Order: sequence, then structure tokens, then C-alpha cells
Amino acid sequence: MGGWVRALVKSALLASAVIGMEALAGCSADLEQLKANTDVRSGDFADGTYSGVSPIDALGATGEVELTISGGNIVRVSFLVRQADGSVKDSEYGKVGGQIAVPALYEQAQRAVAAQITYAEELEQVDDLGKVDVVTGASISYQSFVAAVADALEKARK
Repeated sequence: MGGWVRALVKSALLASAVIGMEALAGCSADLEQLKANTDVRSGDFADGTYSGVSPIDALGATGEVELTISGGNIVRVSFLVRQADGSVKDSEYGKVGGQIAVPALYEQAQRAVAAQITYAEELEQVDDLGKVDVVTGASISYQSFVAAVADALEKARK
């Protein structure tokens, strides 16, 4: 792949990172508010399966979550991030034309994809959105996860 393509990809990803950092700077208080009072073991949430969607982020992506509450515990969580073009961030995320143009950038993109699974698994274990920790390198996915789970839990609130 030509040098100009790599430079273009790097520029685009750098711009995305800057946008993401600006978004993070303004929303930590919002995230804390979303995470408040989300301990499912409190008895404030009805059993059932609920879906939630995050607002569109600075890159046009949304987080989508589906969670199941049973007996005061979260027993199943699925989470994905859908990009602006409708595609899901998966093993292709970070590639250009189906190829890994810049290995370091692809690895970073894949860390964010892996974090989607980590966030879901951690929520299943702790039953409290406030106790799910951000994964380094996947903070935009974390924001989407928190917002989507908060949306789902609001629907489950008794």
C-alpha cells in the first residue's frame, strides 16, 4: 500500500482520536450520573430482557446492548458498536479495503473490539454498571456501553 494511503489513514485515525478525547473531556460527569443507582441487586429492576442504545458518538457510531435480568441479577449481556455506515465493529474494524494498512492502528482498533466483550462479561459478574471499569484504549466504546446499559436499565426500572 502506498505511503500516501498510510498517511491518510494515520491522519484520519489521529483526527478520530482527538475528537474522542474532546468528547471524553466533556462527559465524565455525565457518565458518572448514568452509572449512579444501577445496582441490579437493589431490587429496583424487573426481571426480563431489555435493549438499550447509546446516543450517536462523535464518529457517528452507536452502542447497542441487550441484557437479561433474572432474580435480581444480570444473567446475560451482549454489546456491540455499530459504525455510522451500519457495519458492526468486529475483526474487520481497523482495516482499510480489507487489509491491515497500519498494524499498530489495527491492533488498537481490535483492543476496542475486545473491550466490548470485556464490558459485557464484567457487567454480568458485578450486576452494577457503576462497577464496570474502563479498558485502556477503549474509552469511546466504554461511553457507548455505559449509555446503552443505562438506557436498557431505565426500561427495567420498577
